[in-house]
Amino acid sequence: MNFFEHQEAARRSTRLMLVLYLLAVLVVVLAVDIVVAIAWGWSQFAVIVAEPGVPG
Repeated sequence: MNFFEHQEAARRSTRLMLVLYLLAVLVVVLAVDIVVAIAWGWSQFAVIVAEPGVPG
């Protein structure tokens, strides 16, 4: 394998790693958003259950 073949292989690997990195970041952001949404919803439900006669 000559220099140019190595260079092209490195570019392909870089593109793949970049796509996988962006996908991992997206998955982490979505997971955190889901956990926060569940926690927020649970806290709102706990407030409603704890004080059913108090508005808001």
